[in-house]
Amino acid sequence: MQITLYKITDANGNIDEGPGRTRWYNDPLLAVMLNPICDNYNLDTAKIWSCEWTISGEAGRRNNKTLKEIELPRVTLNQRIAFGVMCALQVYQEPEFSGWAENWLSGKERDAKTPWIEKAVAPGSIRTAQEAKDKAKIAALWAASAAVGKIKKSVEEKYIEEAAAEAVKAAAEAAVENGKLIDLITLVHEALKIPQI
Repeated sequence: MQITLYKITDANGNIDEGPGRTRWYNDPLLAVMLNPICDNYNLDTAKIWSCEWTISGEAGRRNNKTLKEIELPRVTLNQRIAFGVMCALQVYQEPEFSGWAENWLSGKERDAKTPWIEKAVAPGSIRTAQEAKDKAKIAALWAASAAVGKIKKSVEEKYIEEAAAEAVKAAAEAAVENGKLIDLITLVHEALKIPQI
C-alpha cells in the first residue's frame, strides 16, 4: 500500500524533534493548522515536504520513496478558528455552544458579547474543565478563546493560532475517549470555505 504524508521543516529543511519522534501528516493543511502546538515552525520561512511511503508486510514495514518540497499552504486566522470550532462541534453539543458556533461559522455573529462566550472566557474556565477531565468542553472553550482573541486587538496572533489548534487537539482526544473519530481532513478543507468577515 502506498500513501503520501507531509512534514513541515525549518527554512533549511531541518526538523526540531526528539530522537525517534517525528510528525507526519495525511494532509498539508492539517500540518499547517496544527503547527502552532506540534511543530511550531515559523510559517513565513518554513518548508513542507511530501513523501511517498510504501507500507508492506505483516509488521507494517515502511519505506519512504520520494521526498519533494511542495508549496506551503497559507491559511487565515479565521480559517484556523473555524477549524477549531468545527472540531469542537463534533464532540460538544451543549445547545448554547452549538448555537454560538453555528452563528460564528456562518459569519452571522462574531462578537464577544454573547452569554456563552462570556462564560467560556471567564477566568479559570479552561482550568476547571481540565480538572474535570472534560475534553469535549475543553475543545469548545479553546475554540471560543480563539474567536474572542481575534476580536480583541490586544491578543497576539500566535495565541489565537495556538488556541485554535488546542481546540482541534482536545476535540480529537474527546472523540477517541468516546470511541469515535473525527474526519479532520474533511473539516480542515471545510474550514477554508467560511466567510472571511
